[in-house]
Amino acid sequence: MKIIVDVTNKCNLKCKHCGNLLKACEDCDFVEILKKIPYRINEIDILGGEPFMYSKLFDFIDYLEKNRIFFNLITNGQFALDVYKKICKYNYLKNISFSFDGDEEDNDYIRSKGCYRKSFNNALWLIENKNHYDLKYKIGVNITINKLNFNSFSLDRFLCFDYIYVNEMLPEGRAIENDVCISHNDYLDVIENICKKYKNLIGDRIIFDNSNPKFVDYLNIKYDLSIPFDFNKCGAGKEKIFISNEGKIYPCRGIKNEMFLSNNEIVKYAILIEKQIEKDNKYCDDCEFKENCFECPIKKRTRYIECKEIDNRLITYLDSKKNKRFKVYNEVLMYDVNENFCFFNTNSSTSAFIPIDYKYLFENEIIETEDYSELLMLLNLRNEGIIYECS
Repeated sequence: MKIIVDVTNKCNLKCKHCGNLLKACEDCDFVEILKKIPYRINEIDILGGEPFMYSKLFDFIDYLEKNRIFFNLITNGQFALDVYKKICKYNYLKNISFSFDGDEEDNDYIRSKGCYRKSFNNALWLIENKNHYDLKYKIGVNITINKLNFNSFSLDRFLCFDYIYVNEMLPEGRAIENDVCISHNDYLDVIENICKKYKNLIGDRIIFDNSNPKFVDYLNIKYDLSIPFDFNKCGAGKEKIFISNEGKIYPCRGIKNEMFLSNNEIVKYAILIEKQIEKDNKYCDDCEFKENCFECPIKKRTRYIECKEIDNRLITYLDSKKNKRFKVYNEVLMYDVNENFCFFNTNSSTSAFIPIDYKYLFENEIIETEDYSELLMLLNLRNEGIIYECS
């Protein structure tokens, strides 16, 4: 089981987009709470507030280290370098992420003057030290797209990190007060620009929410990517749980129904959440991903509205490909004249049957088509990287 813990709601910053509006409260003893959990804990995410504001942080991490529990930690990077040197001595540190909000000007406007350089310098020392001693933990960046940074959004300065998480702004706390949430269309534009500029890093070092399979499919088609689909159902209350800074246990951060860790409670919340994510709109009925599309039940928007916009973008892109020539790399496995079908190996578990009344040529040869979308549909090659546009 994975545990997500807000070890404190205290923070030494007051970011313009932060969802944390709670008053600071006394620190809990999370070691004692973990001892009462009757399941094997494989990994823990240590969050806040700012985790380094938690007075018992190193006692907590000592316990994790002693019990061989891997942990991840997110920080704003505003502490003395010695603090970060200390955290990186732990063998079970898996990832440490530094929060940024774009370039120096945007970051310091959102967070506070001087935050960018202090955080970047601390992270840079850890990167150099990690590389010098060939240490195994990873150092990453967490960036949230919002109205204050999306027009000048760039990841160039962060390519020295092991990974970059790009997050969409959630409508919570000061993000609502300061009106900094961007529209979903603007978010899609930013992600598309990232895919265009950093194509070779997508999915490996640059990571964003891939829970909407239609969006992933669209990006894979347009930018010739291989972003994996996330077909996992919600594991809240079953595969992972959330512990608040007050020591209360919930299925996840967004479902504020306190739970008790018995088998009946785990099952009850798993069923509740799975019911919440069932489709109830006719738009989803014809979708090829309907059996593997599991939307987060706590998001305050409807996915099918997003999917309509993605479909419009896909149609616009496919229309731009009409009357162009394409190469198709395939191996013909079977040709049945009586049935008027060719059988192709598409280098995947799903092969395709192709009507032979279309003009298709094979290995390293050119095909001409006036309907690229129909070609994609027939060949079922959307994620295989087999179709290449000719120059």
